[in-house]
Amino acid sequence: MRKLYAEIKTKSFSRSEQYKIILELEKHKNLISHLFQVYFYLKDQNYVRANKIIINFMKKDFISHLINSDIKQLELKETNEILVFLLKNVSDKGKKLNYFENFVFYLFQNTSGEFKEILDDEFSIDRGVNYVREKYKSFTYGKPFPFVWLPSIYEKGSKKELSNKILEYSLHKKLSENNYQNLLFFRGLTKFSPSYKDEILNTFKKLLKESNFYPQFVLFQLLDDPDFYRYIKAHVDINLGLVINKKRQLFRSLYQANRARNLSFIYLISIGDFSIDFNEMMSVK
Repeated sequence: MRKLYAEIKTKSFSRSEQYKIILELEKHKNLISHLFQVYFYLKDQNYVRANKIIINFMKKDFISHLINSDIKQLELKETNEILVFLLKNVSDKGKKLNYFENFVFYLFQNTSGEFKEILDDEFSIDRGVNYVREKYKSFTYGKPFPFVWLPSIYEKGSKKELSNKILEYSLHKKLSENNYQNLLFFRGLTKFSPSYKDEILNTFKKLLKESNFYPQFVLFQLLDDPDFYRYIKAHVDINLGLVINKKRQLFRSLYQANRARNLSFIYLISIGDFSIDFNEMMSVK
């Protein structure tokens, strides 16, 4: 990624070269590779393909991208520089990139620190709950993207509003497809509609048997929510000690595999695992 970033600032690519680069980028699973693809498709004025990449990216929980990312560790400053360069170029070239506003809000909602501040400075992001409510009404830019808009409802709205949105957009029906990430929308609720109680419990029981990184992460996110944990505990037999041990194992495995490393470090510290050297963590390149 470093080499490609250096080249696009100094070199012009032929159409065949761009095509070869895109084919190589498609082999990777990370935010930067996706944005590079959007960048090259826009240079070729292929707005349909550029929009499709952004749409598919936003339909997943952002954390799933971090956990499944195959990018090698980059310095934070370098990562921010590449992402901001690509976003600004995509914004300038993508006047027909209809979903770009959604995408920037999605990134803003799921990031922190300097990068979040840069996004706000560059794109003047409206993060008010009324703006989110208005956007989520749209059947084009709202309804298909619960992972863009619902986290704000979860944080800033009421439990009743969150419950209504789940029913209004039939998010509970996708649980039957073993769509574990959709379980995250049920955090914070103290009452569960009869129309989706069984689906929650059945999907959760399947989730308990999962061994892949991201489903396990979803499991721990759910059990960290007091309301969801209280509901599940009344219906499912859970060995909490075993769950805590699995949580530690998951984040140590992610950390050692160099996947979502910063996130893993924070979680390990939060559960009292201080065996990771802080100085070693901060020096990773």
